[in-house]
Amino acid sequence: MNPHPQQLRRAIAVLQGLGADPRMLEDDAWRTGHGYYGALAWPMAADGQPTVLLLGARSGLEAQLQFMRCAETRVIVVEPFTGRNPVLSGLRRLWPNLQVVSDVAAARGLLAGRAPDLVRVDGTRHTLDELRALLEGTRCGHLCGVFTDAWADPIALYRLSRDELARSFFWRDDQRRHSFGSDRGPAAVEVSVVVPAYKVSAWLDECLDSLASQTLERLEVIVVNDGSPDDTGDVADGWAARFPGRIQVIHKQNGGCASARNAGLAAARGEFVGFADGDDWVDPAMFAELYRAAILSGADVAQCGYAEAWADGSYTSHRGAPEGIGDWPHVTEDTVALLTERPTIWRRIYRRDMLAQNGIIFPDHVARFDDLPFQFEALLRARRVAMVPEAWYFYRQGRPGQTIGVRDERLYVHFPIFDWIWERVMPSATARVEAQFQRVVMNTHAWAMEMLLPEHRAGYRALMRAQMARQRLHLGRLDLLRLGLRAGRLGIVGPSLVTKGQADAA
Repeated sequence: MNPHPQQLRRAIAVLQGLGADPRMLEDDAWRTGHGYYGALAWPMAADGQPTVLLLGARSGLEAQLQFMRCAETRVIVVEPFTGRNPVLSGLRRLWPNLQVVSDVAAARGLLAGRAPDLVRVDGTRHTLDELRALLEGTRCGHLCGVFTDAWADPIALYRLSRDELARSFFWRDDQRRHSFGSDRGPAAVEVSVVVPAYKVSAWLDECLDSLASQTLERLEVIVVNDGSPDDTGDVADGWAARFPGRIQVIHKQNGGCASARNAGLAAARGEFVGFADGDDWVDPAMFAELYRAAILSGADVAQCGYAEAWADGSYTSHRGAPEGIGDWPHVTEDTVALLTERPTIWRRIYRRDMLAQNGIIFPDHVARFDDLPFQFEALLRARRVAMVPEAWYFYRQGRPGQTIGVRDERLYVHFPIFDWIWERVMPSATARVEAQFQRVVMNTHAWAMEMLLPEHRAGYRALMRAQMARQRLHLGRLDLLRLGLRAGRLGIVGPSLVTKGQADAA
């Protein structure tokens, strides 16, 4: 909670009277008023006397505000040149609970084994090893500060803070404008990868070999044998026996790909969850790099590029980030713009808490293409998406039995899919989200009409027109016609909106 503006002005006046550096005081005032160190800058203690440890005095504003909020607060400042700092000398006269020491070892002695409620680290004058030694055997309430890549690898800092140092933490890298934090506690598994498996025994070895070889150490692979009649389950069990702490197998009755993915999702323990199809494979660095991108950007979803792998050994690559973007990772908060992307759930990781909080699962009643509704809802609910350009996922093409090759009434599955999305998302959707939904509908139906054999097109077309006429919220007929015209899909949307009776029924 940020201090009241009046309280902040009074504290600034005190520091000005003590001769604080004007530029640093202005910077600290801005940081304090803008949540620079995260939301938990004001510690509370069970005994009513919080202990605050400041590694670096800066302008003295933080110490003054802590005492103004609670005069019983114990503030320990580590500042190498204590004797030459008139501001600290003045604050010590005002607040007897302020203790100033010149090094971390002395601060550890003052703590006497008690875990501080707040630790703030300024810059890199103190090493990461010193910080670890300072908090050894304890977990502070909240840890926050500024770091650089030269001081600590960001992912190593994240893991150390999460697993050993603090109950919650927030770090900011001013050089790259990255910030990250967590209050979830230690994580035994960072990424869970769910692999639905049905009649893929010929390709499963390559898939699981690539997952077992991931450079991300805290990764679990959950293979869900969806009642496969071949030896898919035996192949999976063999890999689980070879990698008992990394690969596990769930055997279930056949229920379809959506039910298999849901079973894996329910068993997942990771901070993030990803998916891989049993006939595909991935680069060894994929999940480590996606995890890094998600953590450093505070994203709910991270995605990479992918390559379509053809039987002749050729590849067609698709980038995971826009062309010409220099930052790594590229981050967007405009997740609505991503809703029309081709369904490719397997090139991403998703924050598991985000999925659970929004009840995002796969529709069990849908026999195929269940990735479309999952992707639409997950991207819509994500606050931020991190994108990296490299193609790390290899999507096998031309395999017999792939769902993308069907050309009959099985493509009618699109209608329950769009009913599912409409019922779960559209009641609270904006006009822009509805427009994106309609673009997905048009693109999907255009693809289906090209794929369908002639004898199945009339029935599909009738259902398509009825559903599109019915599923409208904010957009009028002219809005949809404009969307169809701009997307080159007028032949799809036009007939659904021509008849007055259909429009009135909608």
